[in-house]
Amino acid sequence: MTRLRLLKAICTGAMIFGMAHTSAAIAQDRPFSVRVQGDYFIGTGVIDGRTPARLSQALKANPGIKVLVLYNVPGSDNDEANLQASRLIRKAGLTTVVPAKGMVASGGTDMFLAGKRRIIEKGACVGVHSWAIGNREGADFPDSSREHDLYLNYYKSIGISPNFYWYTLDAAGADEMHWASVSEMNQFKMATSRLKFAQESENRRYSRCDRR
Repeated sequence: MTRLRLLKAICTGAMIFGMAHTSAAIAQDRPFSVRVQGDYFIGTGVIDGRTPARLSQALKANPGIKVLVLYNVPGSDNDEANLQASRLIRKAGLTTVVPAKGMVASGGTDMFLAGKRRIIEKGACVGVHSWAIGNREGADFPDSSREHDLYLNYYKSIGISPNFYWYTLDAAGADEMHWASVSEMNQFKMATSRLKFAQESENRRYSRCDRR
């Protein structure tokens, strides 16, 4: 039950945290990579079975770096590997950041939530949707079904309310994407400090985030 969502993206370069970023289109065609730039790790691409090893290697080689900037992480094609990598992030006590021109979605959002401290910059896009098995989506299974345990157990381990999980199932189908509003980000404590950004219309938010 993968939570991969590859989005159409048109993205201009940006300077966030003093970094020059690769384009979103390139990021979505490549497996997740983590590299060092200055005092930060930069994560970009689709999370896959190689991600835990790559992340573990980066952490061991750079024990002094405590910030992971997730610039464009559109999802995962391996749920178990995603959560394994995400638990490494939590264990290392990293701060995770979605920069102003950045985007996380689906499994990328789950990875972001692993941060001990989580920062969402103004303008960042955070996407959620349901998982699916064949023609059945998460909301089609009874709440008591063991099919929910993988993510419920994960969220519990990182201190995220189970309400967030049920919200993702209802927010959008597996073939769609819901871009979280500021009020939703605050409601589910996606960032560790309350966001004080002005609300924007849903049309504007979707127009902006669908292009990334």
